[in-house]
Amino acid sequence: MKKFDMCSDIELTEKVGMKAIFELFNKTYRVNHRELEKSASSLKQVIDRANGIKTSGDAVELLGNVLSAVKGLKRKADAIYSEELDFVSSCKKRIAHLVEVAELEEAAPKPRTQAEKFKPSKVIESFISEREGTIPSQTRTTNTIPPPHYDKPVFSSRFNRLLAEHLFAMGHYHSALALIKQVPDYDKIFVRIIEEAIFIQEALIRGETKPAHKWFNESNFRLKHSDLNFDFDMRIFEFYLLVRDDKRMEAVTHARQYLNNFKESDHYKPRRLGQAMVLLIMRTADEVKEKAKQNELNEEWIVKRFHLALMFFYSFISPTPFLLTVRAGMSAIKTPFCYHDESRNPNCVVCHPLINRYASNLVFGHHDQSILTCYQTGLIMDENNPPMALPNGYVYSQRVSLSLLFSLTNPTLME
Repeated sequence: MKKFDMCSDIELTEKVGMKAIFELFNKTYRVNHRELEKSASSLKQVIDRANGIKTSGDAVELLGNVLSAVKGLKRKADAIYSEELDFVSSCKKRIAHLVEVAELEEAAPKPRTQAEKFKPSKVIESFISEREGTIPSQTRTTNTIPPPHYDKPVFSSRFNRLLAEHLFAMGHYHSALALIKQVPDYDKIFVRIIEEAIFIQEALIRGETKPAHKWFNESNFRLKHSDLNFDFDMRIFEFYLLVRDDKRMEAVTHARQYLNNFKESDHYKPRRLGQAMVLLIMRTADEVKEKAKQNELNEEWIVKRFHLALMFFYSFISPTPFLLTVRAGMSAIKTPFCYHDESRNPNCVVCHPLINRYASNLVFGHHDQSILTCYQTGLIMDENNPPMALPNGYVYSQRVSLSLLFSLTNPTLME
């Protein structure tokens, strides 16, 4: 694959999304592999019964059982194969999308120096030329930079996808799902991740922990390396549900079975267990709910704990790449003038009241004033390279090449 020089921002912003798809594929592969092993083991057990066959009726029955087991195994294998093809198609589609973005950025014109990035797109070239007589009214435009490619659909699709990933990382699952479905030819695998999170979240709000337990058992190969204790949190939540429903004896039995396996050095589990035991002395269901809310043991708390486990499993970081990019962009154009009413510019993004408040804690840009660059050399004109005015009224930097100075021609005297 071609290696692009301008892909660093793509690598930083797209790694999280690609990592999430890989983790889901890894989890799905493990689950499917276990299912196939179980089906293959069942088929082997059926075939092993052939040694005890004594009659033709038993043989016919055995063949029917073998045929049924083989058909079931084939259906599972076909479903797994189709699912893995969806993962491969999703990865190829995203890679092709990123390659297109990289190619467009690679095709964009590159300035000769860092300072030339501040040049306008249409620059009027000086009438001064090498040994050719031109009158001052004759001007010509050079170095015209083509318009940017950022109005192409591929960039808007990428923006919506990165924003959807940011909303998902912030816990706004429904908004992320609605936004990602607006993208043409959207990623079905990422939609599957969001829909699974919504399903588990809504089940926890209803007080159902079975989907969360199923997800945890499938994802434990990664979650066991974290210190989130999500399985313990679910048992605490189940204890709260039993006490809320006035099933206190069942709650005590539940605590003895699931909530006594912690080490002495563990400070989180004993503290949570003590907060949960306080619920037993509450008299009414309303008092239990109020105390659980105060101690953060209710539905809202378990949803937050699930979100943390979900973000750890899919390797989502905080702040997200989208948020970091937005903050970097605002910092690049933020100046002290944006916070003075008399110097605000209506065309400045940071001067907008809403963004102005959001960017208040961000650092200022490196430059507070406009930057002047020499047209011929592209160097910044500052105290180390002061501007130099020629008799014809044009201004160049002091470091302009000697060859250019010797090639200047007086258009009046032709000398």
